[in-house]
Order: sequence, then structure tokens, then C-alpha cells
Amino acid sequence: MKVNNIRFPIKNILLGVLVLLTQKREFGYDCCGFVYEWKFHTATTGSFDAQVWRPQATEQYLLIGSNSLTSTIPGTEEIRTIANGQRIRVNKNDYPGMHSTGGFIVTYVDEGSETIRRFTGITTAIGVSTTLDTSGATVINSDYAIRSTYTPSEAPQLTSLGTVTVYNDDVAIGKVLTTITYTDNDQEDIGNLTLTLESATNSGTSYFELVADEIRIKATPPVNTYNLQMKVEDLCTVSSTGTETIEIINRLPVINNLPDSVSISEDTADNTLIFTINATDTVTDPVTCAKKGGGTVPFYVAQISGSTDYGVYKNAGVFLNSVVTASYTLTVECDDGDDKVDAVLTINLIINQPPTIANLPMSSEIPESWTAESLLYTISVTDPTNDTVTCALTIPSTIYYLQPGSVLFETEIWVLGNQGFVYDTQRQYTLNIECSDQRRSDSGEFYVYILRNMPPYFSNLQDETSVSSETSAAGQIIYTVDSVDPESDNVQYSLSSNTANAPFAIDQNSK
Repeated sequence: MKVNNIRFPIKNILLGVLVLLTQKREFGYDCCGFVYEWKFHTATTGSFDAQVWRPQATEQYLLIGSNSLTSTIPGTEEIRTIANGQRIRVNKNDYPGMHSTGGFIVTYVDEGSETIRRFTGITTAIGVSTTLDTSGATVINSDYAIRSTYTPSEAPQLTSLGTVTVYNDDVAIGKVLTTITYTDNDQEDIGNLTLTLESATNSGTSYFELVADEIRIKATPPVNTYNLQMKVEDLCTVSSTGTETIEIINRLPVINNLPDSVSISEDTADNTLIFTINATDTVTDPVTCAKKGGGTVPFYVAQISGSTDYGVYKNAGVFLNSVVTASYTLTVECDDGDDKVDAVLTINLIINQPPTIANLPMSSEIPESWTAESLLYTISVTDPTNDTVTCALTIPSTIYYLQPGSVLFETEIWVLGNQGFVYDTQRQYTLNIECSDQRRSDSGEFYVYILRNMPPYFSNLQDETSVSSETSAAGQIIYTVDSVDPESDNVQYSLSSNTANAPFAIDQNSK
């Protein structure tokens, strides 16, 4: 970190001032880097531009960058930090400056061993890349209350170096082998970095070239290993180097789609094909493939029926359990009769997902007078892998039972008939239900609420009725009683009298 400094304050406010601080001892930057902080002292609130100027020809300066600063607490040292990406890049021997289109607010003192250049009356903004002729400037010995803190440029970094392997029958002129990527923590350098191919072993620069960050083939390379020395450099000539390796190898049989991984359900059936091997050879085709080692890996390699391809199958009689073993690594070896190559297939087991009861908890109500065997509710279940799901009562019941519904993944809840429910004895039944796909399960509760039987009541019974003893005959209807039952139960009638041998009767079924 470098600090370029001016001492503190006193002085008045001027109009349209541009100050170029060309004092080498105090203000000249001594390395290439970025200004990330300004400290200043002002006489009043307001805004001004803090600048960096670069010497050109005699008395000529080029504006490199500008940060707009605003004073909010005049009379004190104020600090403004410049965000990465907004900083001004400085070179050695650049100088800071200041400009204000209005009243100039940065304080200064008339002293110092070196001179500065000052203009007044410049009331319009100065754009970056403007060249300033200072031959007409006022040259004075003044120290302004501003300083900048700057940091050297960080080295850019190559981020994608590695090894590229190419077979010698796939080396067409112009083929892009890889793209070199790089980065820089200095955001101002993004888009301003230069990548070069510096050198290569085994005459590699005769066979490879760098075009727009891509390593391309420019002449057919013989079988060999080439180490390409790459360099990335920023505008401060700070650089990093690294090696990109290009291997040109003899064509062997190739397993085109390995290494790879495949995910299968732990419920996969025996002898199921889980992966098709894509193996080719430029001379011998097809090649043969087999499982290499891995006796405890419950999968095998065999030729696919009706095809020249080979595939990976699940062994018969093996119970896969993802909790015990979450994945297997199977090595596949393919042979063209001369050379063998092998590669790895990772087989990940997908844990069996439990079924989900979609509509529990739930409840149903039945009156205590209920006598018929009846369907109370239909349970709906989902299973992510469409396994066979079975539902059961976890506590057996002599009153309720479950049976499969007419639709897949549905189970019916039934109540047996003639159970003699008594509200005052038991008003609620809780059925604990578990639905399982043979590995995992889900559970829920179904509640049965018994409703008290409500008594019937007379809707038209009066206190008394008169009957003539002279005109009444046996069997004559002298009054019709109407009744209402809240549950529409079958109502039976009876008659009693406070007088013995009363000459009246009531039909118990028809009022």
C-alpha cells in the first residue's frame, strides 16, 4: 500500500479551480496500481473531482481517471473508499489532481518546496482521456489538504490449466483443444488482460497456436507430450505463468461414456439393464467388455441381447439397501484384441421413498343406532416409485376393517354391522393406519365419532280430547298422533292410562 500525501488546511474558496499536483517528492506515484482511498479536508460542503494525470509531452498531461467526491463534514479529515472496479489505475510518475466546476472547497497552505500547477475559471467537467496543456497554468508553491492511498496491481491468475489428451487420429488442423481462462482480483483489469503462449517443449510452438484464448492445432503433431508455457499479464505488466499440457496419444479402444454415474432405485429388479456401454475402436469394432474385479459389487457386464453393445446389469438374488451401501463403483474393461482400457461407473442407489397417505387424518360420524355394514371412508395413497402399497390397522379391530379399493392406491375403511354402539359407553374410536410399500411406510389416524340417538317427539299431542260414549264403537279412531324422529328411525308407539281397564288402545307401528 502506498500513500500520497498533503498536509492540512487553511485557505479560501476559489471558483472553477483545477489543480495538478506535480510535486514529485510528495505526490508522484512510484508504482503501477490503483487508488482505493482519498482523504481530504474542506472549508465547506460540496463536491469535486479527484483526478489522476499522466505526463505526455512537455507541459502536457493526460487525464487517466476521476472519482467524484462529496464533502459532508467540512473542517475535518474525511475519507472516501473507492470500490474495486471504480478505482483509478496509476502508473509510476503519474500525479493526482483536483477539479471543481463551482467553488473550490479543498483547503491548502501556501508553502512547500515544490511547485504545483493551477487553473481557475474551468467551470465545465473534464472528461477522462482529455489532454491538458499546462504551459499557461499558474505555478505556485502550495500544499493542498488531500491525499490518495493506492495499492500495487495484483497478479492475474490462470484458472483452467490442466491436461488435454488427444488421439493421433483426431488432430485436424484448426481443432480447438481447450480454452484458457483467467481472472484478476482487480476488477479494473477485467477485459484488459493479455494472454500469450511463451514457449513449449518438444517444438510445441510448431504444432500449436493461441488464437483468442483458444489452444488450436496449426500443424499435425506427432505422438508426444507438449508442455505449453502460458502467461497472463495486466496493464501494469504484472503477470502469472502456468503450464497447459497437451498429450497426443495412440488410439486405444475408447469407452466413450465412462467414467460416469447412474442413479437407480434400490428396488431395481434382478437382471435389469441399468447402463449401456458405448465403447468404440477405430480398427476393431465392436469391442468386447467385461467387469473387472469388484467381486462384492452386485452388478455384472454382458452383451445386450440383439446388439453388439455391452451393458451393466443388476445381479440376481441381491437385496440392495441404500442405507447400508449408498453407492457402488464398477470397473468396466473393454478389449479390442490388442489393448485393454478400463473406466469406472459409479452406481448410486436412490433410497426408496415411502408412500404418502394423502387424506389422513380424517374422521367420520355414525349414530349409535347404526346396524348396517358400511363403507366409512376411502384412503388415498401415493408412492413416488409406484410400488405396491398395502394398508393395515396397526391395532387389530373387531369392529372396523380395511380392504383394497376399486382404484389402485386406494383402501377402504369399513364398519361391521350390528355392533351395538352405545354413546354413553364409548363415543370415539381411533384407527391407527399404516401404509407400506414393503420397505418404508407412512401412517395416519382415522377417527370415528358415535352420535347419540335423539328420541322422537310428538308434534300434535294435546292435553285432552272428548269422545261420546253413545256414538263410539269398538275400533273407532278417536285421535291420530303425529311424531318426529331426528334421525328418521322407525318409531313404535305404546299407550298407558292412569285408569285400570281403560277402553283405549294404540297401534304400535301406525300411530
